[in-house]
This record gives sequence, structure tokens and C-alpha cells, in this order.
Amino acid sequence: MIYLFSFLMDVTIVLLMLGLSFRAVDVGASPTELGVLGGSFAVPYSLLCFVLARWLSSLDARVSMALSSALLLILCLLCGTVASVPLFVLLAVLIGVVTAFFWPPLEHYVGHGKSADELYRVLGRFNLWWCSGYAVATALCGLLYQWDFRLPFLVAAACLVPIIIGSPFLRSKTSPDNRATPPAKPSAQATTLQKKKFFLTTARIFIFLTYASAGCIFALFPKLGDSLRVS
Repeated sequence: MIYLFSFLMDVTIVLLMLGLSFRAVDVGASPTELGVLGGSFAVPYSLLCFVLARWLSSLDARVSMALSSALLLILCLLCGTVASVPLFVLLAVLIGVVTAFFWPPLEHYVGHGKSADELYRVLGRFNLWWCSGYAVATALCGLLYQWDFRLPFLVAAACLVPIIIGSPFLRSKTSPDNRATPPAKPSAQATTLQKKKFFLTTARIFIFLTYASAGCIFALFPKLGDSLRVS
């Protein structure tokens, strides 16, 4: 069920932000305004996750996921009622803030109490599900928007209903496996720590570059399509 929730939430976020970009293009937003719109979601979300990561991870994931999803559902409904770039930006900021109370607790819930081998499998499935949500929503948003500009926001709201209803029924976190393991040799520990630091540094650099380039594409391609008269 937790994997389905990650899929549905990513569908929701993509439908919201891409739908807001489409709507902003329709009301005449400039490329600069579209960039600000995209950053208005990403900046508060990233800052809150970074600054409050430890506290957010300590929250009861079931409660945090249900409450943040309920607040996000309200924002989904509001997105279809506004028609100005400043209001789009305000909604994007609120979406970023609310989303920060969903993902860190969920990710901590997914990995809590797992052994190393089990964690590899769990994170692999988790990444597959949320990436699938991203891909599905990107393709779906254009079709929905073409029928009615409100549809992406209504479908996004509908995706949140199973999360709100199902989150309280998730199992509580299991205690981590505290079985004693033989201590590693000091040289082995130093090598492992060095590898971890290198991996984390490399991962952070490439994640930053990936999301920076993807964010530019995601924010500005609707405007490019409109300029080229691509339906």
C-alpha cells in the first residue's frame, strides 16, 4: 500500500505543477514567471526537508501523510479557481510546504527497521513506483487539460482520497533489528566510511544537476510548445 501512496502522490504533484504551468501560459505568463512558478514549489519544499529532516522523520508517518494529503486536496480544488500568475505562485509555495510534511515521514517509514539487503529491495520498489507516477502524470496532464483546464486538478484531488483514507490503516513502524554483529576492523571501517562519503557527495552533485536541468525543462517547455503552436 505504501508504494501505491508514493505513486498517487507523485501523480498528484505532477498534475498540479504541470497544470499550473499550462494555466499560467494560458493567462500570458512570461518565461521568467514560469521559472518563478516552478521555483516557488521547489524552494520551500527543499528547504523544509533539509532544515526539518530529523523532526519530520520522527513524525508518525500515518498521521502526517493523512493530514498533508487532506491539506493538499484543498489546494487542488483551489488551483482550478484562480486565474492570475501571483496566485499560481502562492499556491505553488503552499503545495511545496505541504508536500514537505508527506515525503520525509513516508521515506523514513519505508526504510525503518530494514536490514541492508532488505533496504535495497524496498528502495528499488519505492523508486520504481514514484517514477512511474511521474511518467504517467506527465502524459496524462496534457490530455486532461485539453478536455478541461480544471480536470488535472480534480484528478489530482481524487488521487489523494485513497491516501487520506488508507494512511491510518498502515502498520506502525517495526523496531529495527538490534542483533549484535561482529565489529569491523578499524581499517575496514575507515574504508567503508570513505566510500560512503564519496558516494553521498557524488549522489548529491548529480541529483542537483539532474533536478536543475529537469526543472528548467518542466517549467519552460509548456511556453515553448505554446510559442511553436504545438497542441
